[in-house]
Parts: sequence; C-alpha cells; structure tokens
Amino acid sequence: MTKTVAVVGVGPGVGLSTARLFGSKGFRVGLIARNEAKLASYVEELRAEGIDAHAHPADIADHTRLTAALAEIGEVDVLVFGPSVIDPAQLQFPTELTVESAQRELDVYVLGAIAAVRQVLPGMRERGEGTLLFSAGASAVEPVPMLANLGIAMSGLRNWAIGLNAELAPDGIHVGTLTVCVRVEKGAGEADPDAIAARHYAMYTDRDRAEEVIGDLGFIASAVKQLPARRT
Repeated sequence: MTKTVAVVGVGPGVGLSTARLFGSKGFRVGLIARNEAKLASYVEELRAEGIDAHAHPADIADHTRLTAALAEIGEVDVLVFGPSVIDPAQLQFPTELTVESAQRELDVYVLGAIAAVRQVLPGMRERGEGTLLFSAGASAVEPVPMLANLGIAMSGLRNWAIGLNAELAPDGIHVGTLTVCVRVEKGAGEADPDAIAARHYAMYTDRDRAEEVIGDLGFIASAVKQLPARRT
C-alpha cells in the first residue's frame, strides 16, 4: 500500500526538498502552506518528476483549517512539520514581548503542531505505526536575546516533541525533531536543503533518536555572548 507524507509549512527550501525525497521513495505527498500560488507551483514541479503530489492550502495559525487540510489528505503515515514564517521586523528582545507577539509565534509553532498531531495521531495509533517529524532553529535550545518570541515557541515545540516521543514509542510511533543551527542555503554542505531533507528521511527510517542537531550549538552559544544585550 502506498504511504503518505504530509509536509506542513512547505516552502521552496527544506520543505520542498523533503517532499521530493519522500516522493522519490514512493510516498504520496500532501503539501500544506497558506500561499496557494506557490503550492500550485510546488505540485507542478513534483508531478513533473513523477511524484504523486497534492496541494492543501491552509494557514497554520488557523487550526481549524489546518485540521481540515490534513483530513483532506487522508491517512497520514509521516507528518513533517516545519513552518518558516519568520518576519525579521517582528522579532523581539525579552522586554519587548507582549502577549500578542508571543501568541502569534505560539499559534504557529506550538499550537499548530498540536492541532496537526491531534488530527493524524488517532489513525497512527490504530495502525500501530507512524512518524511525526518536527524542525526548529537554534533558539529552541540556546536563548538568543533578539529572538525572544520565536525562541519561546521553538523551545516549546522541541520540549513537547521530545516528550511526545517518550509517550508514543510504546505505540510504535516515532517522534523526531531536527534542531537546525546553521543558515540553510543551497550548496552549503550539511546546511543544504537536500542534506537536511536526508536527515528527516533518516530519522524516519532509523527511528532511534528523538533529536538530531545540525550545526554547532557550542558556536551558537559563543556567538550569543558577543551579541548586544538590547537594541541600540
């Protein structure tokens, strides 16, 4: 039976590379993002490569619509949740946070992930197998002052995903999270989108680790110490 991967928050980098890799392995691919025109172009590109791909437009922060999009996809064997909606103008230092600015990031990275999992998990439990994959940036582990609102959300996602793996492992469901501590760009070795997609696929096949770090967290920690404590 053909398996299905749902890629939530797909973009032209890691998300599309991940969809392409799973699709090349025989998976049916469901793509979720809010930009319908871009989704259509991704589907066209993947179908030209012989991949069975379908678009399901949804804003991840709209949890009702996100749930409906996943329901449209149907039975999901692998969920890949990796939104990238960072707006540099909205990043804040800890003292600049408001309830609204923190909520905005939580709605996407934490509550969006919870909504997605609640939709696909019952089927996985019934089948006794499944994979849930998440990705976050370095601020999920290493606090970066000017990424306070993003860091709260990403650290929450990482914490929840690792705990989720411990709970679901006895049910035959593997949960993994990638902590990406590099600038993602084509031709950049382990930071290349295709290389990161390969890490996703390896976590699906190996099922032996709840977290994998791409890059050097120690370097990130040292760099953070050199950053200004507040805006100037």
